[in-house]
Formats: sequence, C-alpha cells, structure tokens
Amino acid sequence: MDFYSVLTNIGQAALANAGALGQTINLSHMAVGDGNGSAVTPNETATALVNEVYRGSLNSLSTDSENPNWLIAELVIPTNVGGWTVHEVGLFDSNGNLFAYGNFPETYKPQLSEGASRDLVIRMVLQVSGTANVELKIDPAVVLATRDYADIVAQVKIAAHEAAINPHPGKYAPPHEHPYEAVGSVAAHKAEGNPHPQYSLSVGTVIGWCNPTAPWGFIECNGAALSRTTYANLFASIGTIYGVGDGSSTFNAPDLRGEFIRGWDNGRGIDSGRSLGSWQADDFKNHTHLNYQGHQGGGGGKYASGDDYSNSYISNPPDTSATGGAETRPRNIALMYCIKY
Repeated sequence: MDFYSVLTNIGQAALANAGALGQTINLSHMAVGDGNGSAVTPNETATALVNEVYRGSLNSLSTDSENPNWLIAELVIPTNVGGWTVHEVGLFDSNGNLFAYGNFPETYKPQLSEGASRDLVIRMVLQVSGTANVELKIDPAVVLATRDYADIVAQVKIAAHEAAINPHPGKYAPPHEHPYEAVGSVAAHKAEGNPHPQYSLSVGTVIGWCNPTAPWGFIECNGAALSRTTYANLFASIGTIYGVGDGSSTFNAPDLRGEFIRGWDNGRGIDSGRSLGSWQADDFKNHTHLNYQGHQGGGGGKYASGDDYSNSYISNPPDTSATGGAETRPRNIALMYCIKY
C-alpha cells in the first residue's frame, strides 16, 4: 500500500483564492485518526477524518530546502497521549477546515499506563503550485524539540568542539605537545565523516526488541510491503531477498514472527542447499525405532533361557501412542524482531 497526502477540495479552493486575491492561508493544526481500525485511502472530497483521535497545534511548518513547492508540516504527539493506532492524518487551517488529508503507515501510539511511552512525530509533505500564500508561522510556546532537531544541534556542537584548537584548556596537554598531533593522526581522525563506525548500527541490522513498539529508526520484521522510496536505504541493503512487493514500487521486510533464527550455512555443508533469507519448515532427523520380538519359552509368554532374539524384529510393529503438542520446540521467550532502516 502506498502512503501519500492530497489537497482536499477545500484546500485547493483556498490555495486558488489566496493566489488570486493576494491573501494568506494560516495552517495551524494537524489531527490523526485510527480510521475505525482500518487503512484509509486519501480522498479530495474529505472534510473530516474517518475517526479522529487526537488534534494538536503544528510543531513546525516549512518548505523543503531543495524543493520550494514542497510544504512540510510536522506534529509531535507527546508521551502522555496514546492508546490507539494511527491510520490517517489531516492538516487544518485556523478556521478548522480540512486543508489536506493523507494515510499513514499503521503505527501504534502507546501511553504511559501501558508501561511504554514515546513521542510520535507525524510529518505531512504536500506538493503545491506555490507556497508564497501559506503563512509559515508557528507559535513557539507549543514547539517541541524533535530528535532530528536535537541531532542537528548535537552535530553542530560536536563539530565546533572537534574544530577547536584546544577544546579542553587547562585539563589536557595543548595540541602541539600531543605526540600524535605532529603527524596529523588526530586531525585525520577528526576529519573522518564517521570515525567510530563500530558504535553505529548499519541499515539492515536485525535486533530482538522487548517492547511491542519498534524503537526509533527500526520497523518490525513482519513481512510488510514497504515503499522503495520511503525506505530507500533498507531497499538498497536487502533488496527483494524477502519479497518483491508489488514488483515496482514496494519490497517486503523479513517476516520473523513466530520463527527461530538459524545461521546461514554459506558453504559449510551442515544445512546446505539454502539461500540467504530462505524459509525452512520444521523436521525430525531421520532415525529408526527397533522393537525386538522374543521367543516364548517354557510358558507364561516369557523368553526361554538361552534363546537368541538379538536379530529378530517385529515386522509390523504396532503404532505407539501420540504425545506432545502442535510443534517441536525448545524453551523460549517471545521478542519482537526489528530491522534498522
């Protein structure tokens, strides 16, 4: 399923009137809904969400730096709100009119009483004929710092720290006294884009997660069809190993629900004939059960002393009684497998 947003008929008319009359449109709020438990299809005739569950003031409203006709609206749903699954989003103007409507990848928003919590950032990207008539003004009193913003601030401060000639005055030896600074090792280390790759997880890394909601930067390994554009980095990493999706615009995530993970044989010869990512059904190793048939001796159905029955078997042994459950398994604990995108 593709995820996108459309200008409603109300939004299109407002944009046209604003351009013709030189007016501005004040976009102020965004709402999310659960679609009454089902995915929705964006429709230009929509005037409201199917089932709105939360509405809040916009956290930011801006144009894309590389595409000036792309309008980006952002809503941050705080930690203390939740208990529902997001299927739909709507952008509203200051008069309460639905300006744009879109669908959203199924995302559960937990609340604190469930034992888990997180802020949820919703972004709606709209391509319009022009953004000059849209008022890009946000009330600073309602703005929350998103992780992206915090990361950017951190990167700027770290870069300034690393660029300083003596970032720790009075605590450590000045640069000219450092034995490695003379040969440029420290400078080269600082200049690397990612000097410590061992501390970061690569796209395509799979982890076991102890929470029903995937962590930031991860999605559940549930076999879902994903957009090759939205998840371009993950698509570049795993391609169509776990499914081709619709064959053009989507691909499939691994489906690890209810499965045990086994190391790929990759030529060792223990589990040969399999490709990376292939599925394997349960099985027993080939084996035999031998039932000996004795010779009756002096009576009572017992073996006679001295009889040789070591090579005498029951040719048509009776069935043994069934035992066990629906599968063969070891003791285990259920975790949710997630993949880095």
